[in-house]
Amino acid sequence: DGTVNITFTIRAGSPGRIRLADLDITYRYRTRVIGTSLDGGMLVPDGTNRILVTQVAIGDDATMLQRVDLTLQSSHGADPVLRWQAGDSCTEVSDADGIVNFDAGNCSTSTSSSEIVSIRMPIQSEWNWDDETSTEVNISVHDDLGLAVNNYATEDLNLRVENDIQLLDLSAIDESGRELLPFDWMRGGTNLTFSGTIAFEGSTLSPQAGQFNLQLTGQNLTQDGQLDPFSSEEIFMVQANPAYGQYYMTFETPVQSSQGGMLFRISADSLPNGSNYVNPNFNTMRIVLDGNSPLVMGATPNDGIELHSGTQPIAIVIEDSVDPPVEITLHYWIEAQDDLNYNLLPDADEYRTSLLRSPENLPGGLK
Repeated sequence: DGTVNITFTIRAGSPGRIRLADLDITYRYRTRVIGTSLDGGMLVPDGTNRILVTQVAIGDDATMLQRVDLTLQSSHGADPVLRWQAGDSCTEVSDADGIVNFDAGNCSTSTSSSEIVSIRMPIQSEWNWDDETSTEVNISVHDDLGLAVNNYATEDLNLRVENDIQLLDLSAIDESGRELLPFDWMRGGTNLTFSGTIAFEGSTLSPQAGQFNLQLTGQNLTQDGQLDPFSSEEIFMVQANPAYGQYYMTFETPVQSSQGGMLFRISADSLPNGSNYVNPNFNTMRIVLDGNSPLVMGATPNDGIELHSGTQPIAIVIEDSVDPPVEITLHYWIEAQDDLNYNLLPDADEYRTSLLRSPENLPGGLK
């Protein structure tokens, strides 16, 4: 396709004018490559064939194609070479690094009315074909007249190859169905479910089941959010990656975490050779666990003490080592004022209520 300028040079044997008559110019096409494309423009090792289509126009003097060789450019090692031959006979000529799976038994061709032959090659990438951002192919074509195209390099295939894994859409649900956000509190010693999606980096395509492991770990944090140097990371769950790119991990949490909470991590582990887990920092969640109720350690004045009327200080000591309360509700009864039935006893409906805010923090999780 396109325009070609053809220059004619005419010389006269003697001075004078030159007249051209009945000039007959014949322009004949040679066999040529039109282009190459791939379904979706991307290869990932997900077990699904994608069709590499190469279009070749048969030259005016040729009658048929005999052989087409495609060399897939790899920046990490030897280039695989795929071959089509007349009669839809296909072979993998070479693939020293084993980076391509060529379904040679299902390659095919079709011919348009304008004599353009489309050669369809079903291929997959293997896990050890490392990332390519924009790779091309080299094409050689033999027709019935001989070698017609020698190592033609495509310029606009822009084939992307991806084998790295990313985990996305992390969420956490407690056993009551409440969705947790980072820094949320939940009752320790109960079930917690993490879920999310699995995809090849920069795509929505997901790997087959059982290709690697998903690992759920947790480690206590200090109150300023740093990893607790006196706490080791604990593995709570390991499972093989599921199919269809969606995972769920349910486990019973520890009864309590440190005051800074526990940092949970979801990671892709034991990946196939050449693949990497690319976004670990996006799959963590800090949650405070507390399975022990606050404990009242003491109060002053002591029970049974009689004091003079007027303003009297009252102190209540409460222990909660994980998340000390910031608000305390005090229920109290004053005999002379609240004994509505004059029975000298505090009845349930006679108590007053006072809300105590911002209690004093004491060492050891005391308030």
